[in-house]
Amino acid sequence: MSEIQLKSLANQLEASLRLRTYPVGLKWFKKAEEMDAVKTRQFGPKSTTCQLIAASKVLGWTLRVTNDDLYPSCAYIVGLTDSLPEEFLYAYGEVWFANKEEALDKFKSIPRIPPEFEGLIISPLAAERIEPELVLIFGTPAQMIRVINALQWRKYERFQMFSVGESSCADSIAQAYLTKKPAITIPCFGERRFGHDQDDEMIAALPIGSMEGLLAGLEAMDKTGIRYPLPFFGIQSDLVKAMPPSYLKGFGLM
Repeated sequence: MSEIQLKSLANQLEASLRLRTYPVGLKWFKKAEEMDAVKTRQFGPKSTTCQLIAASKVLGWTLRVTNDDLYPSCAYIVGLTDSLPEEFLYAYGEVWFANKEEALDKFKSIPRIPPEFEGLIISPLAAERIEPELVLIFGTPAQMIRVINALQWRKYERFQMFSVGESSCADSIAQAYLTKKPAITIPCFGERRFGHDQDDEMIAALPIGSMEGLLAGLEAMDKTGIRYPLPFFGIQSDLVKAMPPSYLKGFGLM
């Protein structure tokens, strides 16, 4: 997508979904020096991926990331390192599992981006600094069901959601990167503590190739009256008054 299309994409997502934070794009680089061509900031000395994403989605910053900038598990999941220190795994296991050895099995099995990259840039779509491979959207369950419904508009597909528990970037970023399909999940403890995700938020990671279909679906459903925020009709109300005419005809009520 061109820069003009990216800015338009961001504006349409924000307007249709009424997002509280900016849609964010991610782009990977084989060599760290390739990022020098992009105007970026750099956190230091060590950060979590969710901190960097939060700075981008809330503050509008474009950030460059290397293995040296991230905590081990973050760099491992987003493809900037090929291994994790065993000491880290046991320390992780002591916090999250009754049997600390479970951490070894977990990090062998969770989705992760192949360790083929030296750099990653995280940037708001509207900043037009990168041509993103993935787009991240943060929203309420009601906003997420709009995303799902819009993606189903042209071609129906039953979506699956996954959770590895802690390290939910594996379920969003890595899952979408590996499958080339949209991935939606629940923010983990780290996303909430360090990335400041709210109690009513979920994460959607979408390959850039799915954006055209998403926008088409959002526009079509806006026209049918399926919009956000969703209006309540009432628990004890007569539902016939709330149904579209095509439903009533199908039910034999017209």
